[in-house]
Amino acid sequence: MNVTRYFMEGEGYMNFVNENRLRILLVCEILLIFLVHIFNIDNLYAFFLSEDELGYWGNAAFFLGRDWGNTVSYCPYYSYGYSLFLMLIMCLPVSGLAMYRCAIVANALFMVASFLISYYLFVRLLPERSKAFVSIACTVMALYASYVSQSSVAWSECYLVLFTWLIFLQGYFICRKTTTIRILVFAIELVYIYMIHQRTIPFLIAGICLIILLVARKKISLKYLFYMLVTVVGMMCLSYILKSGLKDAIYGAKGEVNDYSSIVGGMSLSNFLIPVIREIAGQFFYLWAGSFGIIPFGMGMVFVQCIKKWKKKDETGYFYGFILLLFSGILMVSAIFMRKAGSRVDYLIYGRYIEIAVGFFIIIGFLYLPDFVQWSKSWIVFAVSSLIFLCLAWLLINKIYSWNISLDTSYQGVCAAAVYWFYSLRGFRVMELCFVIMVLETLIFAVTKIRVVRKWIFFVDMVLIGIFWVKAGEVVVKQQICPYQASYNQEVPLKHDLWKYIREHDNYVVFLTNTQYNTRGSFQLYLQDIPLICVQDMKELNELPEVLIIDNDESTIDKNIVGDYHFVCMVGKKSIYSLDKIHLNDLQGEISKNQFAYNEIGTEESGYAMYGPYIRLEKGAYEVVFQMNSSEDAQGDLGRLEVASDSGNNIIGAVNWDGVSQFVKIPFGLEDTTCEIEFRYFKFEGNDTIPVRVILNEREE
Repeated sequence: MNVTRYFMEGEGYMNFVNENRLRILLVCEILLIFLVHIFNIDNLYAFFLSEDELGYWGNAAFFLGRDWGNTVSYCPYYSYGYSLFLMLIMCLPVSGLAMYRCAIVANALFMVASFLISYYLFVRLLPERSKAFVSIACTVMALYASYVSQSSVAWSECYLVLFTWLIFLQGYFICRKTTTIRILVFAIELVYIYMIHQRTIPFLIAGICLIILLVARKKISLKYLFYMLVTVVGMMCLSYILKSGLKDAIYGAKGEVNDYSSIVGGMSLSNFLIPVIREIAGQFFYLWAGSFGIIPFGMGMVFVQCIKKWKKKDETGYFYGFILLLFSGILMVSAIFMRKAGSRVDYLIYGRYIEIAVGFFIIIGFLYLPDFVQWSKSWIVFAVSSLIFLCLAWLLINKIYSWNISLDTSYQGVCAAAVYWFYSLRGFRVMELCFVIMVLETLIFAVTKIRVVRKWIFFVDMVLIGIFWVKAGEVVVKQQICPYQASYNQEVPLKHDLWKYIREHDNYVVFLTNTQYNTRGSFQLYLQDIPLICVQDMKELNELPEVLIIDNDESTIDKNIVGDYHFVCMVGKKSIYSLDKIHLNDLQGEISKNQFAYNEIGTEESGYAMYGPYIRLEKGAYEVVFQMNSSEDAQGDLGRLEVASDSGNNIIGAVNWDGVSQFVKIPFGLEDTTCEIEFRYFKFEGNDTIPVRVILNEREE
């Protein structure tokens, strides 16, 4: 009796220890996911994908009664489900910078919640699996390359991932035991994710099909289908009313771009079937290459489990079928849409529209990999799947022999993060990428196939793939998102006094632009309640505005229009003017290096290494200070610092730099208002120094 009691107590103690270890592991995984997704938050300042983000934030502003209509009307219609969440952030009495970064923190929390939901689901779906093994698989899923990059943009993608997992969980609950509450929650989630983004209509269709199937198989009562349809119809009517109100109030006559009627319009067998097949092949190739085959393997295992559970009349068979139907639908929507998007250089290798639903396949792929490699015929399956991968590459090779995009093309990386790393290293070649992936897949498969290796090798595989995904996502953030933010948005929060002055003194601000796609959304975010009015010609206005912002491309804009204005400063490569001369502390002093242009000149060469920013200064006395990296050992002049105008033809002031002085001052005066003022540095042979800082101040005459 005592021995039995001692054993039971010992067993209970071990269970207690194991549970505590699991809790510690889960806490560490939560912290890891959160930190990875906010790692770059200090380098994010405002809108990166201007039109996309402006659409979501603009809808939120409309719901709060703010007049962003003119700025937002330059965008096509954007859904408002995510905007309902952004309203909560916009209600906070904080600056635009804090608002934007709150949205980034929310993205990280969405991914943490997705991890927790996926873990909760899979420990019930696959109770025979180690909980630690399941938690690591779910963690790696939350660190998938596209999620890492997309969480650094304040748009709806991470929000969509969260609701995808909520729908998966609710679908599983309904298959196990259907209740009225679960049906109602399921219907609301399905309609709401459609409100977040219209491409998720397959979620709604698949959900209704699931309930119809359960009714047909007499698993649930017909009344649940009635509850489902009534809730869906009611929610869709509400959605239509809100959508119509938004389009009429904000988007005006421009209406909606890429709605379903426009996507399928003009389709025929000749211009539909082959392009769609090619799009599907391209997206499967992308998912395969970006996940080392884990995602397609997970799809295969879900299909196998669906058949097995169906034969055994297990309720989870319906759940697996729901997952497959849902993904097939969203893949088809993406393929049909991208068929018309031939102007995009990434239109065959594209993951954004389908990756919100691949997390389930990632986890299944990891969890079933140990079983698969122990199967005696797994080599045959691996060989056949490799052949399929080659066939996908062959289908694409004539269409994307070279992925000709530059590293500063801001839109591409976040939409195809899982393979963007390859292009960033050496340029995109379909067969080269195919070869690299197949070698790595074979290596992973061969190592896991060795019978003497313990199961910990699968943990190592998951960790290594997770590290790769984090790195791949970081490549997009570091090479595209952060440089863009530094060039166009970094200075915006620094002009706090300017935005405060405008909000206190002006009713609106005019933005003069000659381009449709622009960073005007970032200015509107910081102006908050003050509307930004976009025009292409000053003749559109009845009177001169107090504050005028001119696009960075001023070459086609008549300079006479600013004759009555005082130059204030440059923000994000935009020139800001005011009818009244503004004296604010944050408008004086240092000129951001992002406003200058640079030439790469070798050490033994001479030439203009830095020039810009081509600003307009009024009549008066000024002083520009160049801060240099000085050296006491310098001998002779190393370069020449200049103040110039008229495209450099008029030298207003110049001084040679001796290499010793750290601060070089050039006082200069202007007898009239002068445009295109630039501060430039001509480097002599034998050094590669450029100015560290450039400071411009007014001085007393």
